[in-house]
Amino acid sequence: MLSIVALSRYAGLRCPSESLALRWTDIYWDRGRFRVTAPKTERYGKGERVPPLFPELRYELDSLFKLVAPGMKCPADSYVIQQYRQADSNLRTTFDKILERAGVTRFAKPFNNLRSSARTAMERSGRYPNHVLNDWFGHSGTIAETYYLQTTEDDYAEALRETAASESHSVGTSVGTSAREQDPSLEISAKEKPHKTGALITVDGFRLSHQYTRRDSNPQPSVPKTDALSS
Repeated sequence: MLSIVALSRYAGLRCPSESLALRWTDIYWDRGRFRVTAPKTERYGKGERVPPLFPELRYELDSLFKLVAPGMKCPADSYVIQQYRQADSNLRTTFDKILERAGVTRFAKPFNNLRSSARTAMERSGRYPNHVLNDWFGHSGTIAETYYLQTTEDDYAEALRETAASESHSVGTSVGTSAREQDPSLEISAKEKPHKTGALITVDGFRLSHQYTRRDSNPQPSVPKTDALSS
């Protein structure tokens, strides 16, 4: 069951159709990817896809590979998931029992939610373009937004951090402006300090400090800037 959960949570495989179809020969260890047989999207000409062998998933599959030893203890093209292949197998009931023993509250559609969590986590990371994630997960952007992408606690936390940062910046700007208005001598003129350039005023809480950048007697030459599939 652990491998099924890993396939759903880390790679977003549909369970049971895609998870139970995976064979050891579908895993390309040296290329860091694996082939997914996708019956649900075959009618759209997308009967398979090749997502990355994400590090977390690779760890779980590698551990299972060492245990079952494909090619030695079982055929090299054996299914990765050997259990739960009977028609009367109920993966959800088994998973619910595991959650109960672990003291975790049950949740609706667990495997669909694991797939949803995988897509949401990758979307939030900002590391992959939307079209790439659609290809790896085997659905369209519209389906992802409608059925998979979630609003999480991390989104609220990020919003609060941005609000706090904005308020802090506003307070700092206000303090600096007020201090200069009360004491005009804080305004520094390049003419008054001809031997120094780049006069800076930094605000540290309610304390103002003057910092100057010394003129280099041997200036360095300037460096040019360089510039809708189914769910």
